[in-house]
Amino acid sequence: QGRQRRRGAEPQADAGPLSLAPAMPPSVLCTGLPQQTVLAWQLAGEAPSSLVIRVGITQLADQALRHAPPRPSELEHAIDLVEEALTGLPHSWPAGALLQPAGLFDLMLPHLGDLGRSAVEDLFQRLASWSLGHPSAAQGLPQDCMFIAAALLLRELTHHLSFETLAPNAG
Repeated sequence: QGRQRRRGAEPQADAGPLSLAPAMPPSVLCTGLPQQTVLAWQLAGEAPSSLVIRVGITQLADQALRHAPPRPSELEHAIDLVEEALTGLPHSWPAGALLQPAGLFDLMLPHLGDLGRSAVEDLFQRLASWSLGHPSAAQGLPQDCMFIAAALLLRELTHHLSFETLAPNAG
């Protein structure tokens, strides 16, 4: 005649629709190395992908940034080197992907106010102001060429490869 209930088992109340956390956008791991920068990502159901950018943080510091503060012409030369390396690079990550800096980028991550591209741009603008003769702009920042190269390279990557947001560093 009807279903029998096991002893001690209570009927389950309808919990309603499942509450799922919003899906995180995919992240592109961006590893800053001395002589190159490597982007790596994997989309659901696809094989891992990577892209090597032929400019690295140490290389950029050695080739373009010879003074602290850097001269404006040194910053321009460094930007030119990065833009040349980025020209024509294909990318296949989806719009809205997060850039997750790692490796030598760890030098500058603690100095970002937040994880938006505007924070990266603000940091670079402080360094540019320092190079134009405003020492107070760099107050509290490391004042060495490796730090400047990391900040400049990350700025160019976020700008030219259309990353609006950084992912928190997993390390």
